[in-house]
Amino acid sequence: MRFCALWLLCSCGSGLNNFVVDTDTDLGESDIADTDDPVDTDLPEDTDLPEDTDDTAVGTCHGNPKAADRIRKVVISHPYDASGAGAGEFEVLELDTAGDLTRPGITFTLTRAFDGEIIFTPDGEVGISVGDDGTLGVFRFDANGDVVEVDRAFGDGLFYAHSVTMDPTGSTIWVVDGNWRNNGGGLYQVDLACDGTPTFVGLVADGKQPAALMLDPADPTRGVVPSRDFLTVTSGPNLFEVDLTSPSVLSSVAVFPDDEAIVSHAVWSGDLVFVADDSVFTSGGDRIGIAEMTSTGLVAL
Repeated sequence: MRFCALWLLCSCGSGLNNFVVDTDTDLGESDIADTDDPVDTDLPEDTDLPEDTDDTAVGTCHGNPKAADRIRKVVISHPYDASGAGAGEFEVLELDTAGDLTRPGITFTLTRAFDGEIIFTPDGEVGISVGDDGTLGVFRFDANGDVVEVDRAFGDGLFYAHSVTMDPTGSTIWVVDGNWRNNGGGLYQVDLACDGTPTFVGLVADGKQPAALMLDPADPTRGVVPSRDFLTVTSGPNLFEVDLTSPSVLSSVAVFPDDEAIVSHAVWSGDLVFVADDSVFTSGGDRIGIAEMTSTGLVAL
């Protein structure tokens, strides 16, 4: 039996929804969860790069989503090979307009990704996989729809990626390193060239075990980060509204009464932010912290 992890990305206008299909059995058996992450992308059938751009320059080449009604590309990870050994194989499937999923036999190799995620630029041309070793696997689809492996393991020694968020322009990746401050924990910026080449910009904001970055759909220079502490706020709050242009905490709140939460998921939907704690270090069971984003900032509910 082969094992795989499947990520299906679908475009939903201006909404930011990341649909995750995560399977630990054969391809036909899966559980689907809408994680409402702040990235909403898909992989297009037509993947021509703009002819008037420098493919190695950072820009907004990938910011415009393709038409919704078309054949989609679906990328899945095969974290185990046929013998059960760990593997870094990925496979490209096709999803037609009738909802039928086919396997054209296209595979490629990146760093192994068992429990990470795959995000895409808004036009679906460039994909980023979070590897088990904390690096980023970068790939793109060329003008013929063929896979190009851009970088199998970007960021080794620069950060240890826990999660990634794509900027709506498709030119910047925000990398969340979930370590403690003294071990590199914080938010990092990586820029993408038109051909998908990543460039490390640097640490934008440090923090103690940040778990995710959720961008404001109306203002992507602003985001929400669940973290044990962040930037200059070193005790008390564990959810932070952050200005990304000149990194600073705009507001903060404690959605849990302690700093023991291990955040497994976080969702910003409308005016509400939901943070899930899988209770590894607490005795009270799984918890969900909820905050409201008001005109004056975050308020715990």
